[in-house]
Amino acid sequence: MNHKNYSLKNIYYEAFIDIAFLPKKSEIFSDLITMWIGDFQSLMDMIPLNDEGMYVALACHYQVDSPWEECEGEPWKVDDLEVSLSQLLNIKDTLFKKAKDFNSLNNSIEYEKCSKLLQICNDICFLFDKAASGYGQVFIKYYY
Repeated sequence: MNHKNYSLKNIYYEAFIDIAFLPKKSEIFSDLITMWIGDFQSLMDMIPLNDEGMYVALACHYQVDSPWEECEGEPWKVDDLEVSLSQLLNIKDTLFKKAKDFNSLNNSIEYEKCSKLLQICNDICFLFDKAASGYGQVFIKYYY
């Protein structure tokens, strides 16, 4: 299994998120991304409302279905993959621009934070793209 762990070490009172990819015709996840809930929240907070002033897809589950982690059995299957991927790609683009700006301003602390989120978002986009292309499904798990 490909596992990327972006969680902060030694934080026992904070929640974590796992995003996993399950290939078609498989019972075992092939990819797993683990992160601290704060990093996931930062990404979700970057998704704007749509033209009708509503959250949709992944942003809807996170922002509206509160507490979203209790809405379904865990791990829960991500729906609206194309819209969710589009949201994540927009975040990725925004983070890339911010990282570039922070780097040019020699703001190393903000650059490192932004770069980490960009790396996490890039990995999530990869899994969502595989799922949106029909190669499997993406699941999210929230836990302590």
